[in-house]
Amino acid sequence: MSFLEASLQYCGGDLSMLSKEFCRDFNVGLATYVFPEFIKVEFLSVTFPNLVCLEGAQLASWEKKSLHAGDVIFLANAWLHDFLFYRRASRSISCSPRQVSWKTPSIGWLKINMNGAFSSDKHSGGIGIVVRDDTGQWVSGKCMTVSDLTSPEQVEAIAGRFAVRMARECEFSLVVFETDSMILTIAVRQQSYTSLIGPVYENIVDDLSTMPGSSFHHIFRQTNEAAHHLALHALLSNSCTSWELTPPTFLTDVLMKDLYPSSSFSN
Repeated sequence: MSFLEASLQYCGGDLSMLSKEFCRDFNVGLATYVFPEFIKVEFLSVTFPNLVCLEGAQLASWEKKSLHAGDVIFLANAWLHDFLFYRRASRSISCSPRQVSWKTPSIGWLKINMNGAFSSDKHSGGIGIVVRDDTGQWVSGKCMTVSDLTSPEQVEAIAGRFAVRMARECEFSLVVFETDSMILTIAVRQQSYTSLIGPVYENIVDDLSTMPGSSFHHIFRQTNEAAHHLALHALLSNSCTSWELTPPTFLTDVLMKDLYPSSSFSN
């Protein structure tokens, strides 16, 4: 099966759908599942940039912008490097049983959930960070907006940087960091960065090294709802707010559902 055949199989024969999914929202799942083992890296190195270049014009027309040839080639090669890196690295992350509810950390530990929400129309993002103790009680939280972004990967990485920096400034020692971004998790664990936002990952690893024992873990979106709600709040309200000791009222039901997943809560 060729690269193009695999692409067509994935998108049901509609390359325009593949362009949106792949060029704008590149993710580890695509790198892992769309292109099987027997597609040679050498073949990808030739075909991948060519396909991206061909689809670059279509992507530009969607956004009503023009891309210079040099920009398209630069992006094609950057995406190729990211694709090959995450395709290899994703195999080193074992798939744990699906966790369907948020779990408290071990006694004496804190858990920090983070999330980034991205708006392609506004080229901006919202960040949500939630800190809870080993009983599931609220410690602190923060949301903020970030401008001049080009991808979901950027806002997730920035969310990770602020979460670790926040823990360091508050002098937290034993912390479990959770994110629903597989790319962020892999980048922090592998400590090898081919992405254009590699310096952000390096900052995360440097700050994390000051908290021995603390680590990043990948979770599913369903177990990261509190941070996701804060990220959306920041994105929609264009606000930067911190909450100490007491969470915002709009987050009460989500936090209670995390503690008691079998119960239902309403205002």
